[in-house]
Amino acid sequence: MGNRTVFDIHGVDYYPDITPDELPELYNQGYHILLLDFGSFNECCINEFLRCDRKLVIGSLAPWNIRQYRELLESISHYTNLGEGFYCLTRTESPKQIRDFSRLYQISISSVPSIPDPFYIKKEHFSILQEFIC
Repeated sequence: MGNRTVFDIHGVDYYPDITPDELPELYNQGYHILLLDFGSFNECCINEFLRCDRKLVIGSLAPWNIRQYRELLESISHYTNLGEGFYCLTRTESPKQIRDFSRLYQISISSVPSIPDPFYIKKEHFSILQEFIC
């Protein structure tokens, strides 16, 4: 992909700050799995999000983040069903909070542990996503 910066951690290639125009070239690199991190979800990434085989939304149900998580799910639900192929993940929260939020949106939410330093990823952190991407 030209002069693009790529780095590898435990056999996983990372392409920081890729643009939507660069995605078709990335799709043709021969990867078995592509995990796209859209950062903050907005209208410009909805088309790529809808093309994904599996849709993972990772957020937090902490009181200061829950409004943002709700707005995100409501925005996505205007474009697609929050059913099969759609997974909501949250950092470890109380089981009651997860259960209440799941009922409100009639979705399944799984709890995932927080990674304290996203710049220091350990091999065991990859096992968390394994069940969702394989």
